[in-house]
Amino acid sequence: MPVSTTALTKKEKLAVEARRFITRVYAWMAVALIVSGASAFLAAMSPTAYSLIWGGRHIGFYVLVALEILLVIVISASVPAVVSSLLGLSSSLLSTLLPSVSTS
Repeated sequence: MPVSTTALTKKEKLAVEARRFITRVYAWMAVALIVSGASAFLAAMSPTAYSLIWGGRHIGFYVLVALEILLVIVISASVPAVVSSLLGLSSSLLSTLLPSVSTS
C-alpha cells in the first residue's frame, strides 16, 4: 500500500523508506531462491549435468565453485560503478513483476 510522504516527519519518512528497502530486498531474495531451486532441480534431473558435476574426480564441481568465487569478486568490484543504475532498474522491474509490492 503506497504511503504519501508529504505530511510525514523526517523520522516517519525514514521508516517508510526502510520498509520499502526491506520489501525490495526480500523480493530479490525470493526471486533468487526460486532461480536457485529451479537450476538445482534441472541439474539434478539431467543425467549429463549430474555426471559433469559429480562424475570422475568431481572436476566439474570444483570448476563451478571457482567460477562462483570469481563471479562474486567481479560483481563486488563493479558494484560502486553500477549501483545507481541497478537500483533504478530493480525498482522498475519489481514494480512490473510484483505489482502488489509497489516501490513508489
